[in-house]
Amino acid sequence: EIKREILQNIEVETGTNLKKQIRWPRPMVWLRVAAVISFLFITSYLLFDEFGRQGATQAHVIKLKKVHASRGQKLDIRLPDGSRIKLNANSNISYPEKFTGETREVTLEGEAYFEVTHNPSRPFIVRTANASTRVLGTSFNIFSGSEMTAITLVEGQVKVTLPNGQAALLTPNLQ
Repeated sequence: EIKREILQNIEVETGTNLKKQIRWPRPMVWLRVAAVISFLFITSYLLFDEFGRQGATQAHVIKLKKVHASRGQKLDIRLPDGSRIKLNANSNISYPEKFTGETREVTLEGEAYFEVTHNPSRPFIVRTANASTRVLGTSFNIFSGSEMTAITLVEGQVKVTLPNGQAALLTPNLQ
């Protein structure tokens, strides 16, 4: 009751009607505000989604490990899939820190003995300057020089493909 009297006294003194001056925004204004807020949310989501995908793509960058066995040195290397490589002296091998995709690939310069973990859904491939050797799970030796590559199979089976497309299937004790 006191508030009403105070309000009436102010209205009389100022010559205005305070109840009529308090105006709420019309519904169209609220609709515009809602549209702007919705636009900002949708734009933010789309930009975040696009940058998120780019970040995920960049995260799949393959990091290669390169190992070199110096003169007189022999190295025993365990690959991420459990396969084992005995790298001979004066040889280099490079392989990913983690195998991704449909194949497991390494690149060899020199000589190495391989004991490959069996995984029929992801073949193991050794690339050299003169040949590509495809393996499922086996033991074999590869010598790769500048002009020739020699592959000696101990057990299992490998498919050797030359740069010209010729291929041969090796069985144990064949070279």
